[in-house]
Amino acid sequence: MTTDKKYKKLTAKQLRWAEEFALSRDAKAAAIAAGYSSRSAKTRGWQLKQDELVMEYMRDYRDEYWGDRKPELAEVLSILGDIVRDDAAKNGDRVRAASEIAKMCGYNSPERLESEIRVILDGDDEDV
Repeated sequence: MTTDKKYKKLTAKQLRWAEEFALSRDAKAAAIAAGYSSRSAKTRGWQLKQDELVMEYMRDYRDEYWGDRKPELAEVLSILGDIVRDDAAKNGDRVRAASEIAKMCGYNSPERLESEIRVILDGDDEDV
């Protein structure tokens, strides 16, 4: 599927970025790995995420890469939870794992944050 003719329009760097991003979900690191300058990697990563064809390739690549090996959500959450609770893990790794759990559970979604704020503001809580 990732050999479709429609992807021939993409450059080698764009293809490599999409493949790296599909696995790491880090746009800046993927840009550096694809050969973009480290000085412009953050901007380039953002630009590539806006490109519909690049992102379509990324999704196709990700689906091909994982195939039947894609872990279940419960397994991913369990692994991330283990990292968060591991006192020997680096603090940065623990924070990233907690952040991923929050994203996966929808705690970072604007709708959820808005509803939680509304509950606090509409409630009888005098401390707010």
